[in-house]
Amino acid sequence: MGYAYPRMQRGRNLLRTSVYLGLIHAFWHLPADFLINSALYGQNWLAYFLGFSAFILGLRVLIVWVYANTRSLLLAQLMHASSTGFLAVIVPMGISATNWSVFYWVYAAGLGIIGAIVVRRYGADFVRRSSPGG
Repeated sequence: MGYAYPRMQRGRNLLRTSVYLGLIHAFWHLPADFLINSALYGQNWLAYFLGFSAFILGLRVLIVWVYANTRSLLLAQLMHASSTGFLAVIVPMGISATNWSVFYWVYAAGLGIIGAIVVRRYGADFVRRSSPGG
């Protein structure tokens, strides 16, 4: 966030910036999360990767929204860490590749709904709009 975000947001709305950062974030995880565990996912690897990427995109939209309105790298890092912690606590170890895919798609849908609410309320630039009367 501290390095890439300021450079990427120049000339773009924050929704587009968050999607680009989300894609980078998803591909950042490709070597460790997918290539090393490719035998585990087998023929489900594409559904898993797409579900994981959708989850990362949803999370990144919310992280960029928080960062854009607070300029706090700490809050951005805490959001990422809380998501990782949530995964470590909620999802049982030894879950099948198919269930991981389903989990990530459901998690992505939840984050997508929250992200849609943020975009609807704040617009593509993620900033508070003043009310017409105030």
